[in-house]
Amino acid sequence: MVDNGAVDAPTIDQPIGAPVRDALAGKRIFITGTTGFLGTNLLERLLRSVPGSDIVLLIRPGRRSTVDQRVKREIFKNDAFDRLRSTLGKDG
Repeated sequence: MVDNGAVDAPTIDQPIGAPVRDALAGKRIFITGTTGFLGTNLLERLLRSVPGSDIVLLIRPGRRSTVDQRVKREIFKNDAFDRLRSTLGKDG
């Protein structure tokens, strides 16, 4: 049988994201647009699901706020991270 690199369909024992998670584990991942809706959710999913990865964020200053202010307001205080906060604790 020839291995064409295709990934078998997920089974009950294998979460749908397993091939992506395994491919990204231990890698450095660069994300832009993290303060937006999709970027925030992508960041939360990566932090929760991809072990041992280094995540690098590119965040520009806003019209009336610094990068630090944007990160605190739009990422750290975002409700999308409630699941991580409950698992890791407030300072996790």
